[in-house]
Amino acid sequence: MKLKLMIAGTLALMLAFAAISYLFTEKQLISMQKKIDSSWNKIEVLLAQKKQTNSDNQLDVAGTQYNRLVKNYNASIKRFPGSFIAEKNDMQARVYFLPEEEEKENTN
Repeated sequence: MKLKLMIAGTLALMLAFAAISYLFTEKQLISMQKKIDSSWNKIEVLLAQKKQTNSDNQLDVAGTQYNRLVKNYNASIKRFPGSFIAEKNDMQARVYFLPEEEEKENTN
């Protein structure tokens, strides 16, 4: 009888831990998406400004930050439980930012 209670208690703790882990990961992925979107908006602003001021340095920094966020996010949605959460919420991998010069080189 004691063994059954111990097993039931252990299973209850494992279930509680899994639920907390799931909720934490889901919240983390949503937060990552928001940061990526915000970072992309910054890149768009800098691209528009670049045409006027030729400010490559700020764009390089913003692109590096964006790509780091995308790398972490993409890795997170490939691992469990992130993969399960991503599939459930239709979260897709994000593409990296390539400066215009690199885009031209990659298409040739």
